[in-house]
Amino acid sequence: MTDRPTVDFRPGAAVLVRVLDGAADDVATVVRQLGPAGEPAPPAGRSGVDPPSTSGEPDIAIRFVDRLPDTGPVRSIGLDDAAATDTEFLILRGRRKSRARVAIPLDRAGGPLEIVCERPVRAVPLLVPLVNMAALARGIVPVHASAVQLDGQGILIVGWSKGGKTETVLALMGNGAEFVGDEWIYLQPGGRATGLGEPCRIWDWQLAQLPWLADAVGPSSRAGLRLTSFLAGAVGVARKMPGMGATGLASVLDRAEPIVRRQLSVQVPPERLFGGRIRTETTIDTIVLASSVDTSEVTMSPIRSEEVIEGIVQSDLHERLDLIAAAAKFRFAFPDRTTLAIDRAPDVERSLLRAVLGERPAWRLDHPYPPAIERLGDVVLNALRSHHPGA
Repeated sequence: MTDRPTVDFRPGAAVLVRVLDGAADDVATVVRQLGPAGEPAPPAGRSGVDPPSTSGEPDIAIRFVDRLPDTGPVRSIGLDDAAATDTEFLILRGRRKSRARVAIPLDRAGGPLEIVCERPVRAVPLLVPLVNMAALARGIVPVHASAVQLDGQGILIVGWSKGGKTETVLALMGNGAEFVGDEWIYLQPGGRATGLGEPCRIWDWQLAQLPWLADAVGPSSRAGLRLTSFLAGAVGVARKMPGMGATGLASVLDRAEPIVRRQLSVQVPPERLFGGRIRTETTIDTIVLASSVDTSEVTMSPIRSEEVIEGIVQSDLHERLDLIAAAAKFRFAFPDRTTLAIDRAPDVERSLLRAVLGERPAWRLDHPYPPAIERLGDVVLNALRSHHPGA
């Protein structure tokens, strides 16, 4: 068999992820999670943090195999969820009769580790959280946030899921901003920020408000959204039909409707959405904490950066819940092996964030959900430009 080349990924220019001997489908699996391969690393010493190495030992190596080697009996930890052999911790993917197993040594999170995946897997389990642990070990803070640059100012947009981060990005992009990232932002000492190159999730209602998104989303995806919207509407109408009441079919429809509605989105690469208005990095000057509230007004008001910092720590903790749950299962299987990087992450993040963001001006952005995106942009722009009148 011909040896396949290694393929390197540098998510956020913060961590080196290397796919070893991967077939085209294997590499595509990682691309869907981390964005394109071969993102350039920053120059050494520029931010006080060493960049990921371009040769030698990667932070995370990923190997795809047809079958993991036998290392003892497989003991289940939960139903079709995780398992362990005498030496390996396994995340289980796929159906029970044809499930793929993925070996991950979680006691090495934050340091060099190798993930071994049985084919086929649609995604490498826990990959982004493990990338974030490796970044944190380098003194780089992964933040569940978005970032743009506008009028020469780097803006970090943080908040809980469904808090309005993507909507704020779209609003500012419609006003001439440059895109940095929309899901994970990596902060280095001095405030330098880079983004993870994964696709942006665009919802049907965002597309309806912003016609300029249509070309980037493409006709086939728009047709798919229309079909899904029709199906969701049909399920809702059927549920309200006379005589449906508390029948078994009604119960099925009650469960089906929210599932269908969650499909009313498409994932689009940033380069298709924003063309040439993409930056590999910016320096954060301002923080915006976005929150959806039960009001019809959109408001921006100054807040203390310490409030935002603690919010970031808790939001990041929430985004790591799958990793935390896996670490508990790992320690159940191997009581003598620790997961210190995962356990200590909130304290490390809090300390680093105070150093990076403690002096930055911060704002609370309150808005209804879903917001009127253009109105959102007007309020944010007016507040930021009044704070930086020369911008």
